[in-house]
Amino acid sequence: MKSVRSSGAAKRGAQEAEKKSLQWDLDEVLTELKFGSYQLRNLVLIGLMIMFSNLYPLSFTLTAADVDYRCKIPECEDNSTKSQFKTSWTSEAIPYNRQEPYKCKRYKPLSNSTTGFNETHCSALFNSSVEEKCEPAEIIYFTDDVTIVNEFGILCENRKWELSLIGTINNLAQFIGIPLSGVLSDRYGRKFVAIMCSFLSAVFGICRGLSTNYKMFAAFEFLDAFFGSGIYGTAFILGIELVNPKMRSLAATVIGIFYPFGAVIMGCIAWYFKNWRKLLIVSYSPGLFFILYFWIIPESVRWLQMNGHHSKAMSILKKISASNNIELSEKALQQQEEVVSCLPKEEKKEPFWKPILIIFQTKLIWLRLLNCSFCWFTNTLVYYGLSINSVELVGNKYFNFVLTNAVEIPAFVLSGFILQKVSRRMSQSAAFFFSGVACLVCEFVPADMFWLQLPLFLVSKFLITVSFNIMYVYTAEMFPTELRLSLCGFASMFGRFGSMLAPQTILLKDLVGQHAPVLLFGVTSVIAGGLSTSFPETLNKKLPDTVNQAKMVDES
Repeated sequence: MKSVRSSGAAKRGAQEAEKKSLQWDLDEVLTELKFGSYQLRNLVLIGLMIMFSNLYPLSFTLTAADVDYRCKIPECEDNSTKSQFKTSWTSEAIPYNRQEPYKCKRYKPLSNSTTGFNETHCSALFNSSVEEKCEPAEIIYFTDDVTIVNEFGILCENRKWELSLIGTINNLAQFIGIPLSGVLSDRYGRKFVAIMCSFLSAVFGICRGLSTNYKMFAAFEFLDAFFGSGIYGTAFILGIELVNPKMRSLAATVIGIFYPFGAVIMGCIAWYFKNWRKLLIVSYSPGLFFILYFWIIPESVRWLQMNGHHSKAMSILKKISASNNIELSEKALQQQEEVVSCLPKEEKKEPFWKPILIIFQTKLIWLRLLNCSFCWFTNTLVYYGLSINSVELVGNKYFNFVLTNAVEIPAFVLSGFILQKVSRRMSQSAAFFFSGVACLVCEFVPADMFWLQLPLFLVSKFLITVSFNIMYVYTAEMFPTELRLSLCGFASMFGRFGSMLAPQTILLKDLVGQHAPVLLFGVTSVIAGGLSTSFPETLNKKLPDTVNQAKMVDES
């Protein structure tokens, strides 16, 4: 029995050696081909796909945004005069909820009140001890915006949960779609999954813009987010797997910078049209053209070789060679053929429960995993929460939305520098901590000091974006190779609970208070900043391959 196990271990070791040999040789070939026009064109095309992938996670913040409306008070206003949302008499005619008039309630008029414009004596016309509900026909709107609120009649405070539910449905779809897209991309290729997810997301996004009722809208919201969630990860991998190791950080930064532009452009489109149907149709229609990528962009060379498509892989390498005017050496071609000839066709996989067993046998690893999962939860909660709540800030909601997402562009650039030069532990902790501090300070700034409140809000979004980008790399560096994929996947999926909760934070304004959401973001960020100090330092450290190496990574 012992000899059988030894033989099996030797076989697996040989297979791993062959795999590493393949990866090493491919990296050598990509280094020989350098970074030229072919890779740059490919990164730009993939960047457009990445940019498109930022529509589905945030579009609901505009399409399902609440609008300003209240009961019409015929005793004080008529059709000939332009009504104002708040007036000197509003509080006498309408009950207030935390400094805002109720949307569907008013005070009962006195029995001797007459209908007609009589603003001067409005305050004496109502019985403030008796409230009554106004009908949809008696509602007046104070905005040109058209969202599902006024089109589908999702009115009054007791139905506001239906708006936040759209965001939760969106994130639930991502929770299911992200891991599934990873499995499919490993089996059917990065190119196929990225293109089909982009195309289908566009189809269902347009269908969402044509919805005729709330249920139809919610169903297409789920389908759009389900397929859209597979774009970023597969397209990102597709881009970086075609460049040599030294250029991967640059490639990742170039691709990543495209991402916030998607939300910025969407915000500008929404600002121009102010109509949720036009926003969705105009924003998603370009995504239909991604189907042409089947004939434009190449598949991952690494995926092709690992799955036995050797001739296709060599064909792509030769195209890169021709485009970059660099001829592949005979040595490189011969090495590739030798590696391909000994590539294992199948590999026996470990039982799914084995990584779980190892986790619970190693206290340091599972404590690190719990800490890491909370940090992922905080990142997604604050990142998406700030984006969603940006439309609730004082001022032009479209301007706020565009700025809140545009601030991510310099954040991506700074993240690239930090990952190369600065301590992982210090930068992660500082980004969390000061993002939280900015949130907390923001909420103590008076509402009339909007010129100070908005910059603090943007600083918080900037820093949580930096934190998010660092966390992606940091998570992979603190866990061993044999568990890396499983543990990173678990932490990332746990983080999705934060993004699911983020849309519901808007309800906290009505239940707890106007400042509750941002205070929640601030407190959780500060806590995560403190917990991050317990992570090991991994900058310029060798990636751990075993559990023992992971336990001692801080000492290496």
